[in-house]
Amino acid sequence: MHQELQPAFEAAVSASDQTGVAMVAAQLQLLSDQLDAALSEASLPAPLPQYLQASVYSLLELQHFCSTLTGSHDEAAQGAAKKPSHNVATLSALSRCLGIVDLVSRGAELHVFLASALLRHAADAHGADSAAAQAAAALVEHAHVARYGASLSDKTMLALMEANRTLSEEFIP
Repeated sequence: MHQELQPAFEAAVSASDQTGVAMVAAQLQLLSDQLDAALSEASLPAPLPQYLQASVYSLLELQHFCSTLTGSHDEAAQGAAKKPSHNVATLSALSRCLGIVDLVSRGAELHVFLASALLRHAADAHGADSAAAQAAAALVEHAHVARYGASLSDKTMLALMEANRTLSEEFIP
């Protein structure tokens, strides 16, 4: 992953090569599927499979970046319409990343940013009032309480959530 796919992804992005990004995404999906099959076959007790997934977090993160970039290309080609498979791929990749970070690094800045990005994508894909967006909003609150504690005023917590939402857009597409 680090020796071949990461450099291939970076080269494709630098060259604005959507085909190259799609090829990396396909290889990442194959690796992810193989990992999932191996973990399923091993029948490991929880939370060991999630800890093992955490050891390949960069694969899951790169999957998210690929899904975001291939989705951006699809959206440009189709006008304002979003491709459903892109939404599903992006939400799935973000959810996996968030689940791992929640397990191994709860309350970290990355935890808050991933939750904020998940909410943004869920609202874009399903609408701000959808069940998916409401579930993501609960994860945002969970991440903020883990990072800042539960004793902050509602006004302060909302200000932090807004600030982190804005920052997450810069770091997590």
